[in-house]
Amino acid sequence: KQWYQRRVRGRYFMDISGHMFMLVFCNLFLESHATTEEEGGVFEGTVRGVTKVMVSLFELMMVCTVIYWHSPAEKILGTLTGVAGYTLIFKKFHSFIRLNET
Repeated sequence: KQWYQRRVRGRYFMDISGHMFMLVFCNLFLESHATTEEEGGVFEGTVRGVTKVMVSLFELMMVCTVIYWHSPAEKILGTLTGVAGYTLIFKKFHSFIRLNET
């Protein structure tokens, strides 16, 4: 048994941390949309404030995940998968769609 493996029903396996994947992916998504929105009235300010609260909550949840759940390798793999997924979907694929719209 390695330090990054868990034993379930007699078998050893390693899984990515779905917690870290979703929290990193959602944080990147919220941060990118919160920083690109135009300044506006009360509604936009409220949405920006709610977004900041959600990002802070997700960051607290990431800290709890790092402390209490998953092995270090699973957390790193989950984080890298979240960053890769965000980059692939919102940076590469999104710009490809914009090029084909014209």
